[in-house]
Amino acid sequence: MALALGALVGQGMVFDTTNKYPFLGYGEISINFDTNEIEIPKGNWSNQMVYHSLLGGIGGTVSWHYSDANLIAALTGGTATASSGISVAKEEAGTVPATSTYTVTLTNSTTCIDGSIGHGSIYTGTGSSKAYFEIVAGGSEATGKCSVSSGVLTFAVGDASTAIRTTYLYTNATGTYVTVAPDDTPASWAGYLVLERVLETNAIGRLTIYGADIVWTGGFRLGATRAGHEAISRDFRVNNDASGDVLLYFD
Repeated sequence: MALALGALVGQGMVFDTTNKYPFLGYGEISINFDTNEIEIPKGNWSNQMVYHSLLGGIGGTVSWHYSDANLIAALTGGTATASSGISVAKEEAGTVPATSTYTVTLTNSTTCIDGSIGHGSIYTGTGSSKAYFEIVAGGSEATGKCSVSSGVLTFAVGDASTAIRTTYLYTNATGTYVTVAPDDTPASWAGYLVLERVLETNAIGRLTIYGADIVWTGGFRLGATRAGHEAISRDFRVNNDASGDVLLYFD
């Protein structure tokens, strides 16, 4: 017999479970995918319980939208539009001095909006070696932690000579508001779905599924990979909960 899975739709926030905060602070992602029909081997299922693992193809599209795209302008490759308000600085590079006071003054420090610099806004390294700085109050700086005040970033001695990058908002003289158009262009992806089922025939001979566990673990990539910028990449998995509802988890 064939076990056919229909289209599953999920959406949620990409959450960095390692660093315990949403990826770069913002993001809503909708994932739509369809599975191929999966054949359960034919045979005599009567009066037996079978633990069975199946492998089938899976593919679909991913679209994403931003509640506030400004902080990740450098990563999205979106289109900038102007209106009134504030401006966004492009990703800015700097190096923590080798000597005290270990401060980096942003180019637009005098009009910097300190509140726009949050977890994920300051990092060192590239690709999989990126390390994000935790933002702390002044006087609490330590290795991997820095403070922000009036557009000045203060680091600890442990981060001396470290190359950093940051993205932040600032008010400019003309009141221009620069934002990034949400990128809702679907990106295709493909992978494999592993089904683990406990199969048993009930009293009237019908196949019953217990402890259904639909699992797919993989990754998707969105956004242009350009010089100095990384395409956003995150893993996710699909599971059944106790009620049988399909849930989507982002890793």
